[in-house]
Amino acid sequence: VRLVNSSVLLDFLTFDKNSNNDSTDCILIMFYAPWCKFCARTAAQFNALGRAFIQLDILAVDAVHFSNLNARFGTVAVPNIMVFHSSRSAIRFNQTERSFDKLVEFVMNVTGLEPNKSVEVEDIDYIGPVSSIPTIEPDYLLWCAWIFVILCSSNMFIKSQYGQNAIERVKTLWQEHQ
Repeated sequence: VRLVNSSVLLDFLTFDKNSNNDSTDCILIMFYAPWCKFCARTAAQFNALGRAFIQLDILAVDAVHFSNLNARFGTVAVPNIMVFHSSRSAIRFNQTERSFDKLVEFVMNVTGLEPNKSVEVEDIDYIGPVSSIPTIEPDYLLWCAWIFVILCSSNMFIKSQYGQNAIERVKTLWQEHQ
């Protein structure tokens, strides 16, 4: 499994550059987010796929850092595991259970490749290259969204009849205490 950036991924998906005899014309790609707990749960199984299918190029792309690829490849949620055949998106892994056996079955059904049957998920697969521990980082977009919701709700409350009554009560209490 290789972690790649957008330019390396696009180079891999240029099929003419990859058409050599020792490789297949299929590429397995996982779009992930480092902070996503679902991506972290899938990471070890995905990392083990690299050892099970050594004849297959298996890549992982940070969908948050390289967000320009999301619209191009239809990534609306992560983890998004896709098989590309001859530089085109062929199929997306669309099962709820992301176990190693389900991923192996998916790759076998789509590519026709046989896995190394002795491969199992090991401790080293939890280390990387795709990390199985989600990063903890502030979500500034979420904070901005909450501030926007609070400001809009406050504005609507102030303009409502209840808000006007509350403002009048505060004005009356203020005048009584002066």
